[in-house]
Order: sequence, then structure tokens, then C-alpha cells
Amino acid sequence: MKLHSSAAPARLLLASVLLSAVSTAQVGQSTLWASDDVTRTIYHVTQDGVVLFFFEAGVVSSLAVDPGDDTLWAAKEGFSRIVHYDRLGNQLGFFETTDYDAGATRPEGVAVDYFDGTLWVVDDVTSTVYNVETDGTLIGSFTTATFDPLATSPQGIAGDPQDGTLWLTDNLTDAVYHVTATGALIDWFPADVFAQAANNPQGISVDEINGTLWVTDRVTQTVYNLERDGTEIHSFASAHYGSNNPTGIAYDRSAGPLDLGQAADFGILGCGLVSIRHADTLIEGDVALAPGGRQNFFHGLIEGSMFVDPNADDTKLNSVQISGTVLARELGPAMQDARMASDTAASVTPTQSFGNVNTSQTITGTDGFNVIDIERVSLRFGEKLTLSGTSASRFLLNVHGRFRLSSGSELVLEGGVLPENVLVNVIDNGGIVRITGHSTLRGTLLTPHRRIRVGRSVVEGALISGWNIRIWGASTIRYAN
Repeated sequence: MKLHSSAAPARLLLASVLLSAVSTAQVGQSTLWASDDVTRTIYHVTQDGVVLFFFEAGVVSSLAVDPGDDTLWAAKEGFSRIVHYDRLGNQLGFFETTDYDAGATRPEGVAVDYFDGTLWVVDDVTSTVYNVETDGTLIGSFTTATFDPLATSPQGIAGDPQDGTLWLTDNLTDAVYHVTATGALIDWFPADVFAQAANNPQGISVDEINGTLWVTDRVTQTVYNLERDGTEIHSFASAHYGSNNPTGIAYDRSAGPLDLGQAADFGILGCGLVSIRHADTLIEGDVALAPGGRQNFFHGLIEGSMFVDPNADDTKLNSVQISGTVLARELGPAMQDARMASDTAASVTPTQSFGNVNTSQTITGTDGFNVIDIERVSLRFGEKLTLSGTSASRFLLNVHGRFRLSSGSELVLEGGVLPENVLVNVIDNGGIVRITGHSTLRGTLLTPHRRIRVGRSVVEGALISGWNIRIWGASTIRYAN
């Protein structure tokens, strides 16, 4: 069986998509991936349909998130292919479904088995469920007649993380089926249980956290969150993310661009020189030296542990006190997660855009996800950039040029906005990111391509840099992950 690899770059769409006006997403909520076979697009969305990211992928009838590495698998019925993507839409490889069954020319659904990492594929022509390796090698199969002789048009399939069973949709019987891994029927319900007009169920996925179901219906053009008996919990129109022909749906445990992966484990993460130079400096959180990192700690207190990559240098502790321990850890993956998070965040369609922010300004967001695109930030003499929202608001600030807070300036959170729900992503190559002169930043600062300097100031969040991080004067970094 041949797995075809590819390094073809994603083709990011430049056209804007319709964002919902009001979001009801909750803090820390996981996300969804959805496909449309008319717009030929895969969308990354919140649990109420707000677009986080999207890329063109051709005709995709179904998709699944691989819990092993968070990549995507997509069924492309028009090409008789199962395609593997990374989270930015770059194609990693594919295999032909006709390689394991010459008659399997229309793969409608794909799922990842949570227990062994293999794939489940359902085909509309053969009315068969196939279990295959990730290179397409056949493991086993059963026909849909095993659980219902009338279910001859299977559309979606999902693996259940609770017990390894399977969930399927069929748009001839207009039903959702729960079956064993060998096809024995456990339970089923018709689509009109959750919506009277629903008679073309397509994609299906199982929520890892609570075991509920996510189902799309092409006729109602709606994404449904359901109890396992079909009772509706929540729904939203697929038009929220620009789709009128919803096909696949896939649960994703990631919270989207605010999800930093392993990089979120640390209050400070750097792969250049990390310097702490004042006796009154306080770091509340763990410090990590990624590959190539080195430390120059003279004075101060780290209320946490220090993690050192085997390819980093930790030989200059001097008078810095560490309340925890010094531990070895492979930190390349954490830095990779940080760079991936920055790239993903930078590609998200903004909900608001600003030019130069060089005087006090308030940005008001909604509950849910707010993506703020800013050309540059340069505040001083007590000037404030205020993010106003609620405890359910999440803010992503993509800053392209200079980022400087000096002389008592602040990033202020108003109305209950939490520092852990604010990510300041300083992108592109540019000058040093500076927070100096008794200034305050609330939120996590992520900048893979720039140096960070904090002097006599406070950061209520993490500092993550692919270069140097210099902390001088009586500064405080306060991070509770």
C-alpha cells in the first residue's frame, strides 16, 4: 500500500467570510473543524461558528482530527482519496481508497480510532465501513447492512473516545447509528429527533470532554451539538462560517489560536539568552531554556522550577534563587508549538483592525473570540490600551510593527477580561519588544522572531520568544498556567 507524501503549501483564501455578530463561546472552550464541498473549504471555528482560520482543500466530504498529533484527515470522494493535512492546510500525504477495494470509489467519511490510531473510512458506493492503517493498508471491514439493511448511503463516521465504538450517519435512512467496531447495532435515532426538517445528516464527531455528538445536516444547513440520544443541546447555522453546504465536522480539543500547546507550560520560554539581573525581580512560574538557549541569571527569585533542554546551557545561576527544582526536558516541541501558534494566529481573519496605536484607546470585544489586527503599538507617559469585554471574551492581538509600553503605560483589561484569555502575538521581524519604565502588560506575549526586554515593569502572563529575553530592574512576571 502506497502512502503519497506531499509538501505542497496551503492556499489560504483571501476572501473574507461571514463572522457571526455575537458569540456565546465559553472560556477555554475546545473548537471544531468543518468542511463544505461547494466552497471547497475547510474551516476552523469556535463552537458557535466564529471563524478562526480556513484554507481551500477541494471537495471534502468529511474530516477528522488525529488525537495523536492534532493533524487533519479528510475524505475526498471525487478523487477516491484520504488526504492528510497539517493544521495550516499543508498536505502531508494521501492514499487511494481503491488500493484496498477497487469498488471503494466514493469515500464519504473518515475517522481516527482513539485507541490504536488507525483510520475508519465509510464508502457510499460499496456501503462498507473499512478499518485501515494510516497508509491505507486494509485491516478489516463490514457492510452497513450489518446494522441496518436500509442504510445504503453512509455519509459520516466518528470514533468514540469513551469506548472505541463507532457513530455513523446515513442520508437515505436520515438516521444516526451507534455500532460496535464490528458493526453490531447498539442504538440509533432518526434525524428528526433533533430537527424536524433535518433529512440529510452528513458529518459526525464525538466530543472528547463530555461524549456528546456534533452532527451537520445539509438541508437545514446547521451544525448540531446533541446528547447521545439525539436531544439537541445547541446549534448554529453553517452560514456563520460561510457555508451553505455543510459536510464534515470534527471535534478539536484545541482552543484555537490561543492554544499554545506545550509552550503554555511555562512563565518564560526562550531559545536565546534569558537574563535576570536584579535582586527584586520575581518570576512567578516555571522558566524554560529551549534548544540553543542559555541563561545569565545574576539576582532575583524564581517561584517555580527551571526546565533545561539537553541542547541548552544552564551554567550561570549566580545568586538567583529557585524555589522548585532544575529539570531536564526536551523543549524543542514546546518551541515548535509556540511558532506554530504564532503562525496560525497571524493567519486568522481579524474582527477589528487598527493602524498605529500611539495614544490611549479602548477596544471593545464580544463574548467569544476577538481577533484584533494592529499595525504598531507605542504607548508612554501613562497611556493605556484597554481591552473591554467579559470573562467569556478572548482577545488575540496580532501586532505587525513596533510594540512598546514605556513610562507607566498599560495594557488594561476591563469588564472581567482575564489575562489568560489574552494573547499578544508580535509577528514579523522587527525591533525589540519593550515593556519598560513601570509599565504593565496583562496577557501572554508571544514573539518567535524578536527579542523581549522587560525593565522595572509587570507582566501578568507569560513571555515566549525565539530570541533573547532580558529582564532587568525590579520586575515581576506573574503567570498561573
